[in-house]
Amino acid sequence: MRFNPGTIYFVRETTDDQGGLSSSVKIGLVEDPRTAQQRLSEHQTGNPRKLVLNEDLLIHTDAVKYVESQLHKTFAPHRISGEWFRFDSEAAVREAADLAQTYAKQVGEKMPSFEKAKNLKLVLSEGNVRAASETILGIAKEVSLASLTIEAFDQLISRIDSVFKNVIAEEGPVALERIIKVINVVPDPAFSVTEFKKEFNKSRPELIEKCTVEEPKLSEDFKLFVELTSDAFSKEVTDYISTASSVIEKAIAEKDYFRLNELKLEIKRLKAPLEWIVESGEADIKVECGTAPGIAGVCSWVRKITTKKSFSSGILRELEPALYERFVIQKEPYTREVFIGYKA
Repeated sequence: MRFNPGTIYFVRETTDDQGGLSSSVKIGLVEDPRTAQQRLSEHQTGNPRKLVLNEDLLIHTDAVKYVESQLHKTFAPHRISGEWFRFDSEAAVREAADLAQTYAKQVGEKMPSFEKAKNLKLVLSEGNVRAASETILGIAKEVSLASLTIEAFDQLISRIDSVFKNVIAEEGPVALERIIKVINVVPDPAFSVTEFKKEFNKSRPELIEKCTVEEPKLSEDFKLFVELTSDAFSKEVTDYISTASSVIEKAIAEKDYFRLNELKLEIKRLKAPLEWIVESGEADIKVECGTAPGIAGVCSWVRKITTKKSFSSGILRELEPALYERFVIQKEPYTREVFIGYKA
């Protein structure tokens, strides 16, 4: 989780000179020290409708990017374009702001754990594995179950994505307009270590050696030992996965791609609170672990110094600039599918 303080805002569009508001609402963020009012003026540029900002719906949080991401996932089924969402009533907008406040409060209450876990990540592990308390074992089970559920939901999303990919290949991007857009990517020219080594590994090994650097690096490896199976799912989750799988197959047979899109948005919404359980739970486990290399029966968290050899194109550029330029290669353009997920 990134710890960037800032403000979540809700921007509205006016529909007439009397100040009527449309159902379109932009849920965005601005990082400190910039303000939502400054961001509003930027959004207004190029927008034919007057935009307004409700000062009562400004939510400050210590992890603004995380809170915004959770809101976008939660309200994914309401998305109409980019960061714009459709809310059919003022009460619904207020409920969205209340949820933002809830997320902000959750993050605020957990900040001490997040900060401690973040700092411990930079401390070498030492000593013996700690004994597990009942409390931390319970948290580990919650994290494991949430992770397993996320994995099951991701499998459903992966199935939908594979359908979208096949549709684009067979029918073209137009078949998934407002769901997927295909963008052309032209990579910047870049130095090719592979091509350089292919030519000079044998003929000039001394040059490769000069350009090879060995750097110490602090690495960490966190592993949760508490493993559950799908038998641990509640009946509600099991039924949902079964129903969603059936919906996917039926939508595929009927070529109802917008139904698949709606289902993907719904699954993303369901994942949001589970991701919070994993984020906050792992932070608690790491704090309990402290500088130890793990907690018996719960996790291992080894932090150690490793060394890695890597080729430095920067050194080559200094030693032999002409040779460096020779291997700055323009890669072939390619296309990439981007999920938009707007509602039909």
